[in-house]
Amino acid sequence: MIKFLHILILLNISTTILHAQSGGPPMITDDPGTPDKGTWEINFSFNTDLKTVEKEFEVPLIDINFGFNERTQLKLEFPYLFTISDPNRNQNRIGDITLGIKYRFLDEDKFGISLSLYPQITIATETDTENEYLLPLQIEKTFGKVVLGMDVRYAYLYGGTDFFQNGILIGYGLSESLNVMCEFVYWADLWNFDTLEGVLNLGLRYQANNTFSFIASLGTGLFSKDNDSKMILISFVGFQIYI
Repeated sequence: MIKFLHILILLNISTTILHAQSGGPPMITDDPGTPDKGTWEINFSFNTDLKTVEKEFEVPLIDINFGFNERTQLKLEFPYLFTISDPNRNQNRIGDITLGIKYRFLDEDKFGISLSLYPQITIATETDTENEYLLPLQIEKTFGKVVLGMDVRYAYLYGGTDFFQNGILIGYGLSESLNVMCEFVYWADLWNFDTLEGVLNLGLRYQANNTFSFIASLGTGLFSKDNDSKMILISFVGFQIYI
């Protein structure tokens, strides 16, 4: 009986490690994982997006997720934004509200890969902007302590231009508590590759216990359609709570 309990504990730790290596906050690339049924995953973070002309700060970003069942995750996300577009124009406001539902179709232990679909709607909070509809597909595969993931997204902006985004992520478990990730994310208008933009981002997740994790990332733009929109620095610092 004691050996059996030890095996169960080790399996639980291994599952936690593999989930922690994957995408999701603090990374842009998401993963197929969902919280356990009846479990809340709450991400609270302070983020920056510094471009050549505009500087945007999410102070904070609140991302609330709930495990509706073993395969389905419900999402609510919203930031409080502080934006500097020039020395004489600063804005403070509640940012756009994102609602989503993720469904995991395939589990790696049975099919060799994990696969999920994560439709979302971003509701505009300003009168001069439109709602955005997002359809992402997440794929993930683990190799021991290494995880490889991809997040392919199609976005439809009402009254605007459709675009696609692709995130490629690799994660590594340095220890039972500490995991590091690296991702390359690029996006462009669906029919115009001259608008292609790309970002390189590095992140870490430190799991203090089964309830609390520290998460952070730091990245920069690699290329952009113009100098004004190029990302100089993006950062994410926050924590993740499971209850």
